[in-house]
Amino acid sequence: MLLTSNIYIKTLITLSLLYSTSACAHGNSKEEQRKALKKHNRFGQIMTPSKKEPASIGRASNGCLDGATDLSKKQNERYKISNKKRNFYYAHPQLAQLVSELAKRNKSCQIVLRDLAQPQGGIAWRRHRSHQNGLDADIEYSCFNDGKTGREPSLENRRDQEAVINVPIDPPIKHNLAKNGSIITKEQQFYRLVIESENDLNKAEVEYRKLTGKSLKNYLKSEDIHIRYWNSAIQKTLKQAAKDPRVERVLVNPTLKYYLCDKYVGHYKSDLFQKKCNQPEVAWLKKIRVVGGHTGHFHLRMACPQSNQKASESSANSCIESPVTDYPTETGGCGGLGCGGIYREDYELAPLQTEQSLEDSNFEDGRGQTVEEEVIRELNKKVSSMPPRCQEIWRQSNSKPKQVGSTTPKNSNL
Repeated sequence: MLLTSNIYIKTLITLSLLYSTSACAHGNSKEEQRKALKKHNRFGQIMTPSKKEPASIGRASNGCLDGATDLSKKQNERYKISNKKRNFYYAHPQLAQLVSELAKRNKSCQIVLRDLAQPQGGIAWRRHRSHQNGLDADIEYSCFNDGKTGREPSLENRRDQEAVINVPIDPPIKHNLAKNGSIITKEQQFYRLVIESENDLNKAEVEYRKLTGKSLKNYLKSEDIHIRYWNSAIQKTLKQAAKDPRVERVLVNPTLKYYLCDKYVGHYKSDLFQKKCNQPEVAWLKKIRVVGGHTGHFHLRMACPQSNQKASESSANSCIESPVTDYPTETGGCGGLGCGGIYREDYELAPLQTEQSLEDSNFEDGRGQTVEEEVIRELNKKVSSMPPRCQEIWRQSNSKPKQVGSTTPKNSNL
């Protein structure tokens, strides 16, 4: 019996060591992956725009950019750029114009731009799968120097701050609460809220404690979630963006879509919704698309510029728009605004469309290669599928990543 116990204990120790070694190796490989991506992604090492005529080439998630506008040089009293050291503040001139117009219409405060595109677009080594062809812009839900959140964080070191929270309820509860942005579900897995003021946060603290017996503020602190209040001036900017015919879509967190639907048309089963859902003035809600993340900013995507399409029509380097699927109509054949889908009973369990950057990908596929070799192989694979002009930009960049031997694709010189 003693012998059996000793064997059992030794087995547990061995398994524990194997697990911890595996976990450490995985953590180290992720760090190696980030370093390799930063080192070998040539698009991220290009510091200036091309001198060619402006053109958005390919798709938002598989393209590049010529003749970009540097928005940091056009920064004015109406908008600011955060984290300039990331060098993600370039855009097609028509997107730069659109952003400038939106900023000027906002008379209440300065809007804050987060990421746009790299100087010549292309693959981002972290944070984004899209933002490649100069037609994407991230705009914070809060304003700069709005006086609502105390001391203003530095623009150079500005971290992600959230105006929309999605806090897990563990274990999930059965509840019909519909206050303060919580969604009615059979089994509520998240407490969802758009935070407009400190008063909202204090009310949410009380409500969350009633639901779970736990502190919402302690959870936010433990997860290092920094709150910055939703600004109604940005709500107007978001609405103006969605109503602009040049804008193809606006990506937001599902909680914010709920908030906007509730504010402008009411609950999809209500009489108010039936009265308002087919009115032209709320049609812009169709452009508000639900995507995971986006708790601190909305993502504006511009349609392909007309001049761009004419210049490169039927060309392999043309601008390509990703199709936008129409929302199904809500009850009574009304609207198609996408408001009803947010209230689905199975909403909390439904998978969300999310953007996965290269940083989040797992390159360990059992080929016996090093992480760096896997990164190079994956980059070459991605570049080989890009439009010819993007491949040309890759080849002409000054940085020359090393090539891997026999396991590297034939087009590894791209």
